[in-house]
Amino acid sequence: MNKIVAITIGDINGIGIDILIKTYKRNKIYNFILFTNIDKLEKYLFKRKIKLDLNVINKNERKLNFVKNKFNVYTYKSLSPEENTYKSLRFAYNFCINKFCIGIITLPLRKDIIKNKIDKKFIGHTEYFQKIDKKKYANMILFHKRIIVSPITTHIPLKKISKLISKKNFLYNQVYNIYRCLKIDFNFVKPKIV
Repeated sequence: MNKIVAITIGDINGIGIDILIKTYKRNKIYNFILFTNIDKLEKYLFKRKIKLDLNVINKNERKLNFVKNKFNVYTYKSLSPEENTYKSLRFAYNFCINKFCIGIITLPLRKDIIKNKIDKKFIGHTEYFQKIDKKKYANMILFHKRIIVSPITTHIPLKKISKLISKKNFLYNQVYNIYRCLKIDFNFVKPKIV
């Protein structure tokens, strides 16, 4: 299995893309594909006077051309920054489902803008992937080296938490899902959950 990670663009005017570029330039990461409209990325780089060795992996429509030590980008048409953000989620998801990528890193996005301009039912990354994957339960994972944090709930109003966690089997299902994720996706033989 290859080790390429899909990275969604998030808000191109936010901090996420800046952190990704700095991390790439320090040679900390290179095995990824950024999903974004290439014109919008090039405009961002030009405005900030950033030079990157870009490789558009889908320049040839018949064959994907990933180059290991370049800043690999999968491009597509998008009319606005918000549409660019939203489309990156679907394309990254498809690459994972088709086993070209092993997982997705989502750069931060403005949920309110996506909700107002693109999808009125949009709640967040986690719920978006949960919906297109047709899953009843989903966990959000924050990962750094060997520390993994998974909140019990995701993007819901504070006043609704009590009702949600009181539902029969909700807590059990959330803990069970993270346990399975640690075993299957992170290859921990005996995961410890605190």
